[in-house]
Amino acid sequence: MFQRLRNNFLLLNMIIISVLLLGAFSMVYLFTLNQIQRNIDIRLSRTLEPDKDFHRDADRISDRTDAMEDNAPPDTPSGAPPQDTENIPENRPGPLALDFTIETDSEGNIEKIDSIFDIDQQVYADIAAAVFEAKKDNGDLKVEDVYWAYRRQSLNSGRFRIGVLDISQEKKMLQNLIFTFTGVGLLALIVIFLISRFFANRAIRPISAAWEKQNQFIADASHELKTPLTTINTNIDVLLSRPDSTIQEEHKWLGYIKTEAERMTRLTNDLLYLARLDNDEHKLPRISFSLSEAVQSILLTMEAVIFEKQCTLTEEIQEHLHIMGNPDQIKQLTMILLDNAIKYTGKGGQITVLLHQIDKRILLSISNTGTPIAPEIQKKIFDRFYRADPSRARNSGGYGLGLAIAQAICQQNNAHINVSCQNGINTFSVSFNRYTS
Repeated sequence: MFQRLRNNFLLLNMIIISVLLLGAFSMVYLFTLNQIQRNIDIRLSRTLEPDKDFHRDADRISDRTDAMEDNAPPDTPSGAPPQDTENIPENRPGPLALDFTIETDSEGNIEKIDSIFDIDQQVYADIAAAVFEAKKDNGDLKVEDVYWAYRRQSLNSGRFRIGVLDISQEKKMLQNLIFTFTGVGLLALIVIFLISRFFANRAIRPISAAWEKQNQFIADASHELKTPLTTINTNIDVLLSRPDSTIQEEHKWLGYIKTEAERMTRLTNDLLYLARLDNDEHKLPRISFSLSEAVQSILLTMEAVIFEKQCTLTEEIQEHLHIMGNPDQIKQLTMILLDNAIKYTGKGGQITVLLHQIDKRILLSISNTGTPIAPEIQKKIFDRFYRADPSRARNSGGYGLGLAIAQAICQQNNAHINVSCQNGINTFSVSFNRYTS
């Protein structure tokens, strides 16, 4: 499902970006094309303007073409030498270009050629024929592998004057522009696709993990509720099978029903509490309070339980350590960790509670002897409904929610909790920011 969601996101993203790139490149191309066309129109207009000085110097420039022909650039059309910029009149309008005019009769036969270039006469004839064949007064055509722009003017007696301009460089520039846009566009799309896929995977990963956790949570909650419900239904069936019995006679079955109902109540309360902790809108107020006094008060309430378990308690509480948080939640956190240590400490084991300051942090650690927590278990121990020893946890009344609640409390109070095991001693450590007024 999430892979399909990612692919749909990538497809939509690439379509939008492709449209934007195409639009941007099209605007640049059309703007460039418009500028080139305007420049061509201006140059054609100047070519068709009478210029006596221009034509007067044409013969003088043509006499020097034979000596310059060997130095002509590769792109020069057949028989066209480079322009002699030294002998071009100073009043020659517009940029230097390979341009000329042709005057024809009404049938397209050439009557006069005004050109400063020594071009094969067949080229002039082919251009004139192509212009008349196109039956348009202006446009583009290709003759002798050269692109020409032309404009035709009507003269007296059905004659025509045709202004012709070599636009091979302009055509080549537009083609190069298209190739450049295509290459840049494809490269940009590839890079954008890779970047988008990276961030899409990164964005979907926590959503996918949350979805899996939610499904696992529902399955675990259903499983935990199934057992007490089954027990309750079984005991009710037993009671219904003896309608003449008194309450005293069926006290045992009623006790089972009450016990399982209480277990379901505790489970429901824990689930609701976790839901409230996950909701940022229901954060409890945080104040400055003495963490030392809060931990000490929990130890006093749990001493009897520790004594009954025949465990040894070692405590080292540094005084006057204050933090910013919710006192009730921090007390509950301490209670959960201490209760967890008592449950998993064998008879006659050792429980150690330390509270001290390290630099600007306050560290609360609760350690106990017992079965070491394996590294693979440490990675999952804060997951909801996770129990390293399900049968033992069920006998002790646990559902695997205590440490998940502890972690949620730490997140709400800007604390960090972790678990470690060294030399057979399991230690849960909580790190707080020290409050300084």
